[in-house]
Amino acid sequence: MRGDGAVSRARGIRGSHRNGGREGLELAHELHPAAITLDINMPDLDGWTVLAALKGDPQLADIPVVLVTIEDNRSRGYSLGATEYMTKPIDASGS
Repeated sequence: MRGDGAVSRARGIRGSHRNGGREGLELAHELHPAAITLDINMPDLDGWTVLAALKGDPQLADIPVVLVTIEDNRSRGYSLGATEYMTKPIDASGS
């Protein structure tokens, strides 16, 4: 997938991002998105804290969260409610 988002836009997918956990939680409340991709390593709140907050909030708990991170801790991600766990770097070719 191209880094500029052209493929996503062509498929009707809109994205928004924030660089920190607190901002991301605020955005989730504001937009109530169809899905969230989340890194573990972020400024202010780490992704584990954000994932727990998302899944602990009745207004946000139903949103699927895909972890995309360099940390390989799938069991923790799934135990906190992640829908999927992808370890960077991601091979877009599928091989």
